[in-house]
Formats: sequence, structure tokens, C-alpha cells
Amino acid sequence: DLAGPLEAAGFAVAAHRLGAADRADFDHAQAAIVAVGDSAPAAAAQTRLWRLEMGDRPVPVLWVLPFASAELAAAGLDAGADAVLARPVEPAVLVAQVAALARQRKRADALVARRAEVRDLNARLQTAY
Repeated sequence: DLAGPLEAAGFAVAAHRLGAADRADFDHAQAAIVAVGDSAPAAAAQTRLWRLEMGDRPVPVLWVLPFASAELAAAGLDAGADAVLARPVEPAVLVAQVAALARQRKRADALVARRAEVRDLNARLQTAY
């Protein structure tokens, strides 16, 4: 039920089951969404694993909770989520939140590119010096 509104808004959606052995591809992901079911510990473990797999890639993570819960929201944020929504989620709010996370990703990617340029410039200056 989360994929429909996102796909309608133009986002590409790739499903990945919590706890699946295969690695998720974050190279072109604008955001990672964790649909928290009946096991918040499994969702937290998956989020931590994804953060390790992402390395320096600035991919924002959104947790979607099965119901409103301050405890679950705190667990998601502690595990590495950047934002948390609770069901029922209005499709417009879901799309707006993912769009905001995608903008975050774009800004972070620009900073990473500028960091690389600065490192290159610094190396050239060191060589010239």
C-alpha cells in the first residue's frame, strides 16, 4: 500500500524483505523506507545493517510504523531512521515526506561532490607547494 502512491508520484520502488540475505542496492536510491510490521527489533536490525551497507552514501531512511507509538518512533530514530510516519499514512503526506528526503539526498550528494573537489584541489596545491 506504500508503493502505489510513490510510483504514481514518479518514484521508482524496489521491494526488499526485512531480514533478506541479499543486499539492497542503494547506489541510485533516493530514500529507503522500512515498513515496520509486528517486529520493531527486526526493523531496527535491518536499519542498522543498511546503514553499514550504505557506508558514506547519504541515503535517508524513513520508518513507517503500524500505529502511532512514541516508543517505536524513538526506536526507529535510534536505529538510524531520519524520519518516522505512523499508519494510517495519507498518500499525499507519504509522497511529500519521501520528496523531502529525496531533496536531502540531493543536497548531501552535492556536498559529497564538493568535498571530492576540495580534496583534489588540496592534493594539487600540496603537489605545487
